[in-house]
Formats: sequence, structure tokens, C-alpha cells
Amino acid sequence: MSARPRIFYGWWVVWTFCFLGFYWTGVLLTGFSALFTPLKESFGLSTTVTTLVINLRQAAAVVVSPVVGYLFDKVGPRPLVVAASVLSAAGLCLVASAQEAWQFFLAFPVVAVGVSIFLAGVGPASAANWFVRDRGKAVSIVLAGAGAGVFILPAIVWMEQAWGWRTTMYAMAGGMLAIGLPSAMIARHRPEQYGLRPDGDPVLAAPAGATSAAATPASQPIAGTSFRFAMQSQAFWLLVLAGGVSALSSSSVLLFLVPHMKDKGFGASSITATATALGIIGVTSTLASGWLADKLESRLMVIVAHMCVGAGTIVFAFSSATWHLIPFSILFGFGQRGAYPFVFSLLTDYFGRANFGKIQGMVFGILTGFQMAGPLIAAAVEDWTGSFTTVLIVYGIAAGSVSVVAITLVRRPPPMPEVRMA
Repeated sequence: MSARPRIFYGWWVVWTFCFLGFYWTGVLLTGFSALFTPLKESFGLSTTVTTLVINLRQAAAVVVSPVVGYLFDKVGPRPLVVAASVLSAAGLCLVASAQEAWQFFLAFPVVAVGVSIFLAGVGPASAANWFVRDRGKAVSIVLAGAGAGVFILPAIVWMEQAWGWRTTMYAMAGGMLAIGLPSAMIARHRPEQYGLRPDGDPVLAAPAGATSAAATPASQPIAGTSFRFAMQSQAFWLLVLAGGVSALSSSSVLLFLVPHMKDKGFGASSITATATALGIIGVTSTLASGWLADKLESRLMVIVAHMCVGAGTIVFAFSSATWHLIPFSILFGFGQRGAYPFVFSLLTDYFGRANFGKIQGMVFGILTGFQMAGPLIAAAVEDWTGSFTTVLIVYGIAAGSVSVVAITLVRRPPPMPEVRMA
């Protein structure tokens, strides 16, 4: 057997996507909470219309995610990261230069297409390809980067107040290129394509009488179910239903974090402290969940996470005093980020690696549809009632009931007909 490399290349892939997720989430998702009101007021739009335009990010992802998943299995992550970075940066610049509402409407779809590639889960899928035994840890590190993106929110709040939203967007676009393009050069698809094995395990020597090529990782099949088998599995759809209902809450809270807190009378210091707390708890819980995903029964932990999302959302809906933000940050911070490593663990355990890009692309596409619907409905309710409180209560109850029941019903699929990719 050949010696293990000092640092397995898979960890470079993981930490690269961790950093990418940090910036992408902080700028393209969480960051728009700070820019929501300035965009709304600059173009004279209602809350519902502004939300509808911003939610083009998710609308594009519903369509694009399955395509990205297919391309991921075919060409790997590098060209997808380049495309996401260039399109997102170009779109941000177009939005920043828009002077009329119709220009804003035409420019934001460019951002949406770029974001949709990110939302398709290229980073977690890459980590899942490079690890089997340590998959939970690897995926959790990638997802922790996305969770840490909330730390960028205070900086965007400050930049918007000091420079205005247009200059802030230009700066965000510059960072997208400066970070995304070099990172794409580090991204790799599968270890077998580079003469390595998952987890950095040593390459086995060829059996007696066999050619040396027969022992190379690239010649070994990669096991997994067919995409069709996964789509026909009850477990797949129950996982999607549970995650989707919970996403109604999480996407609405994240997008309307700043507007709702301002409506409740909280100042900039409370908003900054809450965003920071959510980031710390989200990162910590994601990393802890990744470690536990390799050791504990994943279904139970997903149930706990959805219950926390529901409870945290309800607390946030009623928050009126500073101390209310403490249980909200703990419950929501853990629940919103903690479920992901366990869900990825279940998906790879149930369906394997051969078509994981397509399968998780479909998952992200459907979940993104829920993430789009949640804020849009919440915005319509806010336009009607003048408050987000009622809709957040309903979302919280749904996350704590429907999502929990769906996961409770999940069972391992029957023995899977494997499709092996060379």
C-alpha cells in the first residue's frame, strides 16, 4: 500500500467550500436583509413586490438546481463555481446601477441565476464525494461556512449606512470575483479521478496476476442507486417535505430579521448582537452535528432540529424585550443549521454516491421552492396586517408539527438496485 499524504486533498476542497459558503451566504442571502428596506424605498415598491423580486434567487434555483446536479455529476464543481461567481457579481453590479424599478426587475434575475448555482449544493456534494467515513464532519465544515455568513450582516448594515446601498453592492460584487475565481481553481470533483481514495485511505496494491491499472482508484466503481429509484422512494419525499415546511420558517426569519426587529423596536446594537449570536450558534451546532452525524441515529437529530426551528420562530414572532432574543438565537440557531449534516448523512446512506449530484440537486431545488414561498407569503401578510407576527407563529407551529411527523415516518428504503459509475 502507498503511504497516506500528509494532508488529504479532500480537506482543501472542504475548507475552500467552507470559505465560499461563508461569503456567498453572507452576501447573497443573509446580506439582503440589510438591503431589503433601502431597495424597497429606492424603487418605491411594496414589501410583497420587493420580496417577489428578491425571491427570484429561489425561483431560479427551483429550475436550475436539478440541472446543476446533473452537470455536477458530469463536469464537477470547478466550472459551476466560476459561473456562479461571474453571474452573481455581474448581477449585483446591474442592480447597483439600476435607476428605475423596471431596471431592477430586469437586473435581479442575473443575480438569481448565479445564486441558484450556489443554492444547488455544489459545496456539500463535493465534500460528500471526497469522504465516506468522515462525511458528516466534512459536510458540516462546508455548511458551517454558510452558517457563519450571518457574521457578514453587521458589516453590510454598516456599509449601507456609511456608503449607501449602491456602493455596498459594488463592493459585494468585487468580493465575489476576488474570492470565487481563485477558489474555483482548488475545487475538485472525486478523489478517484486523481488517483486517491475517499477519506485519504491508502491505495490498495493490485491483486496477484492483475494489472496495476486494475488497482487504481479511478478504475474502481462508485456505488449508488439510480436517480429514478431515489425519486420513487418514500423516504426521499418525506425528507423533502420535512425540510420544506421547516424552510418556510427559516427563510422568512433570515430575510426579515432586520425589518421584523425594527418593527418590534429593537435598535442596531440588538440587531448586530442577534446576528452575531445566530452565527456563533449556527456554526457551532453545524460542526457538532457533523461530528455526531458519524456516530448517532440521524433521524432523531433531524426531528430535534425541526422542533427547535419551530420553537425559535414562535419566540422570535413574540419578541419584544432583549432577553427574548436569547432563547430565539439558541433554538433557531441550532435548528436552522443543525439539521443539514444529518440530512446529508441520510441521503448518502440511503442512495449512495454514484448519482448524488442529481439527487441532492433535486432536494435543493424543491427545498428552494419552499424557501421562496415562505417569505413571499409572509410579505403578503405583512402588507395586509402591518406585521410579520401572525405568519411567523403559523410557520413555527408547522415546523414543529408537520416536519416532525414527516421525519418520524421516514424509513430506510428497500435494498437498492445499485448503479456503479466507473
